[in-house]
Amino acid sequence: MEHIPSIGFIEDEKKLVFKKILEGLFNEQGLIYDNFPLNSGNTSKNNSDVLVVSPINGYLILDISLWKESQNIEALKADISNLLDKYYDLLGRFRSKKELRKNGESKYKGKPILILPNVSEETINKMDLDEEADFICVEKLISNDTSNFINRAFLSANPITEEEWKSVLSIIQATNVLQQEPRHDIKNENTKAYIIEQINRNISNLDLEQEKIARQIPPGPQRIRGLAGSGKTVVLAMKASLMHIANPSWDIAYIFYTQSLYDQIKDYITRFTQHFARREPNWNKLKILHGWGGKNQEGLYSYACKSSGITPLNLTQAQSLFGQASLLGKLCEKLMQENEVNELFDAILMDEAQDFDFEFFRFCRHILRDHKRLIWAYDEVQSLSNLDIPTATEIFGTDKEGNPLVDLEGTYENGIEKDYILYHCYRNPRPVLVGAHFLGMGLFREEGAIQFIPNSGGWEDIGYEVVKGEFNPGEKVTLRRPFENSPNMIEKLVPYDSILQTKVFDGISDEVTWVSNQIVDNIKNEEVRPEDILVICLDNKYYSNYSQGLKAILKTENINLYLVGDDGNSNRFKQKDSVIFSGIRRAKGNEAVIVYVLGFDTINYGLDIVQKRNIAFTAMTRCKGWCTLTGFGKGAEKLFKEINLILSNPEEITFTVPHPDNIKRTLDNIEYEKRRNKIKKADKFIDQITKLIDEDDAKYLNQKNVNKLKELLERNGR
Repeated sequence: MEHIPSIGFIEDEKKLVFKKILEGLFNEQGLIYDNFPLNSGNTSKNNSDVLVVSPINGYLILDISLWKESQNIEALKADISNLLDKYYDLLGRFRSKKELRKNGESKYKGKPILILPNVSEETINKMDLDEEADFICVEKLISNDTSNFINRAFLSANPITEEEWKSVLSIIQATNVLQQEPRHDIKNENTKAYIIEQINRNISNLDLEQEKIARQIPPGPQRIRGLAGSGKTVVLAMKASLMHIANPSWDIAYIFYTQSLYDQIKDYITRFTQHFARREPNWNKLKILHGWGGKNQEGLYSYACKSSGITPLNLTQAQSLFGQASLLGKLCEKLMQENEVNELFDAILMDEAQDFDFEFFRFCRHILRDHKRLIWAYDEVQSLSNLDIPTATEIFGTDKEGNPLVDLEGTYENGIEKDYILYHCYRNPRPVLVGAHFLGMGLFREEGAIQFIPNSGGWEDIGYEVVKGEFNPGEKVTLRRPFENSPNMIEKLVPYDSILQTKVFDGISDEVTWVSNQIVDNIKNEEVRPEDILVICLDNKYYSNYSQGLKAILKTENINLYLVGDDGNSNRFKQKDSVIFSGIRRAKGNEAVIVYVLGFDTINYGLDIVQKRNIAFTAMTRCKGWCTLTGFGKGAEKLFKEINLILSNPEEITFTVPHPDNIKRTLDNIEYEKRRNKIKKADKFIDQITKLIDEDDAKYLNQKNVNKLKELLERNGR
């Protein structure tokens, strides 16, 4: 069984009991959660100590009561009542799902169990207690019968189907709150709208790494590296919500870079909190703050200034002091150097961290209390400004003895990882992600590659497999991206080569007319909702020409075009019944089913070629379904030739390894390499152990070490 850790237990008695539960269910199929949030009607006890779920054997809700016979019996009855309230809360959730219900009853069976390490069975038998709950008393704990009792209780339910198990997980993980309402107005099954509906109806649950990240509350800093579309924002929002539920007295901040993400982040956190705790978040304790903020929207910088009695500087004042570059970081550094800034938060979660300056990271750490619980999520390939891939030491520095102020190696004492990688991409279909990666690096560019991952481990980190070849300059290497690492179902429903398309025009007018006609067809013939279509314009010079031209043509067809930010609401990205039009900076972090990227030829022009390629990557990876790139002239032809070469054999991509002297940016750093080497070393060591010890000798090994080894092997699918 896989343990999904949260915060663990403070009391030694609870730690020992939980250890017995883990041992007893080790070989069973399913998941074990500690401190799982469930509504008991008692705000001081809104979690179950242990929740066990299995597709084979049902579920168990276990609370560990430290009640003693010397205490008032009403306290014990309150513990039992809380346990049953949580049991009925979860039972009601399962029963509410049509696919988990039969004749009004839940098909997924469970039991509530109260564990009493300080109470004898004789005492419990003498009491007039609610018989709906089972009890485990001190005798079973001492005789090591706990695991047998739990196992017997656990094995009494009936198995459920794979689809029913997906529904169970959608409730446990709260992914059901993110699913769209099904459409009933689609008339034709041979449309894009019908395909979209089939994809939306497929339940998408969190994978193991996503769920661990979301559940864990680390006792210190934590880094989350993830691809575009790997679910970083969803996972971080769930993490913020669960942290808030588990620690209602904490001051927590969720920080982000793209202002148009505000409404989405607030919506996610609200939905998760309502699902798990049956209440609204307390926005006085959990704050969603843009890095800087705006005239009508408070940001971290302005909030920190006001909390310390300091007047924040505005954009004009900052520009007069520092020029144009890295303004937020410089403002934060100035604030720290010149003032006593209060420690304001118990935890800060930072989304889109690749776009923040090092000084901003240090500022966030500076205003954190005690454990310096800074959690940041990023994708270096989406950086539109900072082109370095720094180590934690480079960001935060060292102490007087030369030790890193932030050390991301290894795990915390409670087993929580300090550093995670999310390499599954759920948003983008494979041709879009592969095309975006290789175009972004320029590996098929006539003039040579621009940025590169120089080793097989780095490619594996982002979900590719090395088919053949060595990473030596001038040699050929062949890679593939397995479907399971980009499990977007659209490629099972439509031709692979229809997902990513390119189109060259003679000028802007032709480009706008063609895209307008495509949008009209999408809405009127393909039955796609307008808000499922996103148009991203990369041409800043002629941005208004594109937007006004598109708006005028669509208006003749009674189709609205929503220009993101033009209504004065920087926080909103979508508007109902309107096609979305945006520049790249406001589109970043958002997504749509159908994406048109206009002015793609501008990627060829400008001094900062790495930044331009990252813009191309970011624009393409907004797409959940179909992506169309348009541009005009030789510039567009040249770029689209690259894409055609990349996808000429989409299952296997072969390229020549560039010389490191010709690369402008290496997409790797020493911390990534150290992490991979540590994993390889451990893997090799496990292989040696399994070969060295035969079955006859194994029985003499320390059982604790054997269980740990089994757990490691199970996690690696071996």
